[in-house]
Amino acid sequence: MLQKRINSTIGIIDDVVDNRNIANENVNVAKRNSLFFDSLEKVTPMVQSYILAKKNFSFNESEALSLKLHDIMNYSKDTFSISKAINPDSFRKKCDSFISEITAEWSTFFKKEHHELLSGLNIMLPVHSSPIVVKNCIANIKKCEKWPLTAGAVNSYLNAKQQANELLKEMRFDDDIKFFLQKVLLRTATLSDLTPTILEWINAENISDKIFLSIKGVQS
Repeated sequence: MLQKRINSTIGIIDDVVDNRNIANENVNVAKRNSLFFDSLEKVTPMVQSYILAKKNFSFNESEALSLKLHDIMNYSKDTFSISKAINPDSFRKKCDSFISEITAEWSTFFKKEHHELLSGLNIMLPVHSSPIVVKNCIANIKKCEKWPLTAGAVNSYLNAKQQANELLKEMRFDDDIKFFLQKVLLRTATLSDLTPTILEWINAENISDKIFLSIKGVQS
């Protein structure tokens, strides 16, 4: 009789231990899942931004970055399929690395891709009849300078880029004119830079009152 009670008690203890282990495991699973979703929430805007960049720009990420994105997508898919996160700290590190690297790669790409366009707009700014239009173009193009991108910023960028190209076409800039205006902006232009071609362009655009040359050594 006593043995039966002992066996019964042992069985109850085993059940309690099992239930406690299950409860502890459930707590651990919840913690791991919470860490996973924190990382997922952080990286999701970056993935959405990546999709926008691939669709609207000639952006090509490095192979290493592409592999990291592939790993992040596979891990997320596997986690959802088994309904629990395995080693979420490793996933967090991959997400942080991906975010840091794609931000840097985008910055390099944007500066290189838009240097000529923004330079043209900047030298146009002092001589255009509606400088506010040029300023707005520059501002809207630069909305996509920072990562991550948004759909609204991309739409503003696309419209501004089209308008910017039209403005530059209207101003009829050639390399000599660009070089002259860059020197004007830097206050390094001299009378010798006013070649017949430059003077003809200034008169044709009716912007003689917008071009100023300074005297070296004199503070303006």
